[in-house]
Amino acid sequence: MADDDHHLDPLQRPDVQALLARCDSPWGYKAFKRQVENAGNCAHPIRLAGRVDTYDAESGEKLESFDSRQLPDGVLLKACGNRRSSRCQPCSYVYKEDARHLVRAGLLGGKGVPESVAHNVTLMVTLTGPSFGAVHSAGKHGPRACRPGRPKRRCPHGRPLACFARHERDDALVGEALCPSCYQSERHVIWNALSSELWRRTHIYTFRYLAKLVGMKPAELKGMVRLEHLRVAEFQERGVVHLHVLVRADGPEGPGSAAPAWLSADLLSLAVRQAVAAVSVPFPTKLGERIAPRARWGEMLDISAITDDDGSARAARYCGKYLQKATDEGGVLDHCIRAGEIATLRGRGLSEHQCRLVETAWKLGGRAELEHLHLRHWAHQLGYRGHCIAKSRRYSTTLTALRKARAEYQAGRGRNGQLAESVIKVATWEWSGSGYLTSGDALLAARWAEEATEARRAFWEARDIEASERQQFGSI
Repeated sequence: MADDDHHLDPLQRPDVQALLARCDSPWGYKAFKRQVENAGNCAHPIRLAGRVDTYDAESGEKLESFDSRQLPDGVLLKACGNRRSSRCQPCSYVYKEDARHLVRAGLLGGKGVPESVAHNVTLMVTLTGPSFGAVHSAGKHGPRACRPGRPKRRCPHGRPLACFARHERDDALVGEALCPSCYQSERHVIWNALSSELWRRTHIYTFRYLAKLVGMKPAELKGMVRLEHLRVAEFQERGVVHLHVLVRADGPEGPGSAAPAWLSADLLSLAVRQAVAAVSVPFPTKLGERIAPRARWGEMLDISAITDDDGSARAARYCGKYLQKATDEGGVLDHCIRAGEIATLRGRGLSEHQCRLVETAWKLGGRAELEHLHLRHWAHQLGYRGHCIAKSRRYSTTLTALRKARAEYQAGRGRNGQLAESVIKVATWEWSGSGYLTSGDALLAARWAEEATEARRAFWEARDIEASERQQFGSI
């Protein structure tokens, strides 16, 4: 609600008018609120029109019928499911909670994953991108000199190569190139596009180096060990993707089986380090050079072993933090861009460095030798192709399984206590539009979403206080 709305006559305020309009509608205020809550207070729901008929699976008798004409405005509202918080905060919250369950299940079990998986050797690996040119930076533990050096030293374009400013984390210069002309924007964008393939090869190389370290052939080791992984992508201020990866060693039967006793965290760490140092992916184009460059990992590599439940919980929170960053700030824009939007980038709050990278991705996407990278489709993510979170097939459960379980829980039992397996549902739906019909309805939905967020916050605060008190008095 705008600040000016507070000075209006209460009956003239948009939210009050929206509420009165809904109260005067044929369905009423409560029915509309229940409809919005069933859609998760989504900011841009999908409107569907149709019906569902429920039949007894054995007798074929019709048990009940549901028609969207029974609902407000004659439509069923379905959540958009967008993971970007800038597009839909409620759906983004649901997505992040599902993803956290997915991460945690692969570390501690649950959601269909055996709890014994917590005893399997697991590593947290942070892989960084290389440098593509000098950029302004801020210290992790407080302001420090950005890039100290010889003050008179200049790049070929006459710009200084040193910066003695102490940038804060929110300084607009952080992530900007010291010399845009020297910065290798084309390499940067193509490296982002190849980072997923670089990790795929790293996973393969890790298994091969592990086999080499224990004196086996990869085919022989495959009958004893399976390496599962989950990775979360993080965009740095300079626009380069870093990957935070959980690598877990299972037995041949998957998460429910243990790897051989000789496989230690130190041995697996050594195999990862050797793979990271050796792996590379050739660029599809030479970029004006005689020989095409190769995509490699940056010099910074961090590997830590997860040895207990506390470590697993910390790793889950660590991945969750970067998952939230990816869904809130990942890439540059929250949607794919079109040709007409290129000219308007600088009016969308993007930094000059980000604008150049988006423009570079769009320009490279028009080259025939780079067509398979689909850079124009991924220009809003600076060339990075894919999801902010990805996993191997048997790391843990899936987002689809979690959504299905939630839907079944919400649906509960069928009519007269019948289980869902004993009934057949025949549904016919048609798309009727997206978003709310009026700005007043959207305003009410936003207000209810804020109330739901506040209720969740209060619940978790009360739960944390209760756990703290239990721990405090339990130790007396």
